[in-house]
Amino acid sequence: MDKYRVALTMEERLALEQLVSAGKAAARKLTHARILLLADAGRGKAYAEAESVSALGTSPRTIERLRK
Repeated sequence: MDKYRVALTMEERLALEQLVSAGKAAARKLTHARILLLADAGRGKAYAEAESVSALGTSPRTIERLRK
């Protein structure tokens, strides 16, 4: 069970989607934005940590730290 849940507002979600779609930021910033978008519980089904790890190629610890 997730200890920390991510619930983005509509404005936050749009800003992150725009950042990712433009692709003009640092790689770490883009990866963090993708993690937050996948973990967002406000859009219905949030990805589980294991699904995010396989989808983005990051470590589980990175996702845990970012959710916190």
